[in-house]
Amino acid sequence: MDLQSDEIRERIMRVFRAGQVGSCVSSVTHDINNYLGAIIAYTDLLGMAAGVSAESQRMLGQIAGASQKCSSLVTSLTSIARKERPNVGMVDVARMCEQVVEVRRYDLRTSQISLEISCQDGVPSIVVDVPKVKMALLYLIANAAEAVEEIEPRRVRLEAIKVGDGVEIVVWNSGPIIPDGERERMFEPFFTTKPSPHLGLGLTAARDIARDHDGDLTYIPDRGFVLRLPMGIHLARQQ
Repeated sequence: MDLQSDEIRERIMRVFRAGQVGSCVSSVTHDINNYLGAIIAYTDLLGMAAGVSAESQRMLGQIAGASQKCSSLVTSLTSIARKERPNVGMVDVARMCEQVVEVRRYDLRTSQISLEISCQDGVPSIVVDVPKVKMALLYLIANAAEAVEEIEPRRVRLEAIKVGDGVEIVVWNSGPIIPDGERERMFEPFFTTKPSPHLGLGLTAARDIARDHDGDLTYIPDRGFVLRLPMGIHLARQQ
């Protein structure tokens, strides 16, 4: 890379700024969850008070429900934005996918991108470094969203299925099939066919995370990007 290039320097600065924001997010979300906890607790107390009308009970229920959803979203964001350190545990694949999608749902909706998510019956829980796998899924969803920015219909689908002794999480989009020439280089660091500010690092990072788990990330034209993860026994033993 030519570090004197204005484009490359701008890309590096974007990475730096994103890292600084991530550090702030991890701190701020902790306080937000404390405030939300207080809202939920006081809402529950008000609901138990004598003489509260049915309509007031309904509104208090909506406040508590909205606060709980917000707390869940903040928790998902916190787990992704926290400083990198091993955080290996057993995770429900469907729940993990839902948490990742929630972080991007607003952006996708404002971009008029339809998002479908499904989890095949019988998909097992797996042992992974949860924040890292969530990041890999975020990279793949971002890549899918970018692929449909200028086409119609704009559709992204996330699907989890059981295969052998592991799981596949498939991220498909309604964009055009990636040409052969690009497929050969798509996982190279900084390779991108998109203009600035795109860095060309998402697919590289996602595949590295998959391989750290003794899995892999591949592209299959009629399926999309396939993130394969084993049950995670080897990774668990390493910890």
